[in-house]
Amino acid sequence: MLLEELLEGLEYQCIKGNTQIEAEHLVYHTGKIEEGSIFVCLKGANFDSHQ
Repeated sequence: MLLEELLEGLEYQCIKGNTQIEAEHLVYHTGKIEEGSIFVCLKGANFDSHQ
């Protein structure tokens, strides 16, 4: 699935690159990133993955 398809209906701003990339799976843990992954930052009670 293309990243732009995942983002459909959401308000977002593409800062760098483009949304025409193929995404095989979403991950929120940096240790699980592999080729074809899209990393999603989450803000939790103890950690903010945006930092």
